[in-house]
Amino acid sequence: MPDEHNYIQLNREQRERLTRLVETLSDTQLAQPLGGGWTVSTILAHCAFWDRYALLHWEIWERDGMKPLPVDVESLNSAGFPGWLALPPRIAAAQAQEAAEAIDHKVENLDPALVEKFLAEKYGLWRLHTYEHRGEHLDDLEKALAKQH
Repeated sequence: MPDEHNYIQLNREQRERLTRLVETLSDTQLAQPLGGGWTVSTILAHCAFWDRYALLHWEIWERDGMKPLPVDVESLNSAGFPGWLALPPRIAAAQAQEAAEAIDHKVENLDPALVEKFLAEKYGLWRLHTYEHRGEHLDDLEKALAKQH
């Protein structure tokens, strides 16, 4: 596991990787099926959703103090999927970039005391280590796109 204090750089690297990938994708590639109804653009919309969700948690914690916020991943993904599928692919790609930028900016500028409290409470590092979720999906997308060449 990476050092818990270099997450800002790791988040930035995965955000930049996302930007590089999105900038190279054609509309055909964005609409490419990946199985199970998922496409490249729905994966990007999924990433945007989870980055926004993490951002929302940080905003709540900054405003109201640190407290547990329950997460039901499967239900949230199931609820979000129809909307992600309905998004025009280019919009989904843009939203993935915008959400990655927003959460990473928030994480970079968090009060260190809030981060220390968060780490002590063990509320789910995905809210701080955005690079992990983003990177996993970018790995999958790059592999799927490479198979098409």
